[in-house]
Amino acid sequence: DERAAAQEAATLIERWGHRVKQTHDGLAAVEESRAFKPDLMLLGLSLPGLNGLGVAHRLRKLPALEHVRLTALVDEPAGVSRRELKKAGFSDTLVKPIAPLDLLMSIVKARDTIRRARQLTRAASEIVSAPRSDSSGSSKRTSTRPSLRGAARY
Repeated sequence: DERAAAQEAATLIERWGHRVKQTHDGLAAVEESRAFKPDLMLLGLSLPGLNGLGVAHRLRKLPALEHVRLTALVDEPAGVSRRELKKAGFSDTLVKPIAPLDLLMSIVKARDTIRRARQLTRAASEIVSAPRSDSSGSSKRTSTRPSLRGAARY
């Protein structure tokens, strides 16, 4: 049963110290993610209303959610090509039924991606705010900030 498996995964993720929001409809997933702003989404490909590929395409068009790491939940490895999943914006794939260790590894990958993005954001901020020398040799501080939409939320 899909809902029982989703609840089991949610329970594990919560036990590991993360907040979880569940929905079982693709359109609702897009709307809920606008408010929840997750770092990781586990998406089934056969969601009603809007399938997982459609959800991924919509999320990638929303600047506030472009940072979300997407993991596709598939029934079998050959169901959808990896190229198609990558093109839609998925970073990872888990085959159902999901083994707890595989789920944990997906979360670790997401956490590592978030950590690297935060480091890059800090480094970019330091570069942009570093004093610059003009042609006369005097130092100036610049007030421009890098345009890294969504990076601060990682």
